[in-house]
Amino acid sequence: MKQVAEALGGLEEDAIRRVLSWVSDHFSVKIKDLEGTRTATPESEFEDEEVEKRPRQATYEDVAELYAVAQPASDADKALVVAYWMQFHEGAPTIEAQGVNTRLKHRGHGIGNVTRAFENLKRAKPQLIVQLRKSGTSKQARKTFKVTTEGKKYVEQLLRSGSM
Repeated sequence: MKQVAEALGGLEEDAIRRVLSWVSDHFSVKIKDLEGTRTATPESEFEDEEVEKRPRQATYEDVAELYAVAQPASDADKALVVAYWMQFHEGAPTIEAQGVNTRLKHRGHGIGNVTRAFENLKRAKPQLIVQLRKSGTSKQARKTFKVTTEGKKYVEQLLRSGSM
């Protein structure tokens, strides 16, 4: 327990939540209300009522189940759904396009040009993915990405519309 506390001690609240979510998924242990935890007390009764009205986030066994519910249509949406899983359910600090496409291929949904899909996500307004780093100088250099808050909202909207 001490090692876990030390490992999580230097992280921000959102990062701790992602790590615990990944641990929960990885070990198939349910952590009650992990996503809905609030540390601040509402300033008014109205705010408290709004919190209660928010739907609880569904939990998914694996990326295949999340993908099936989201039902992404475009290559960019397919890539974003898998990147969302990697970042917010597995706790990956960065995402590589090739890793996303490999996962899609394993599930029979590979993308013809994953680089183009990520470029479309970067060009979207608002941006759904941001590029963090590029390793190498060639056109095929490895790039690392991160799903933005808007990208997260977009996937969660796909999940809401797919589960109805």
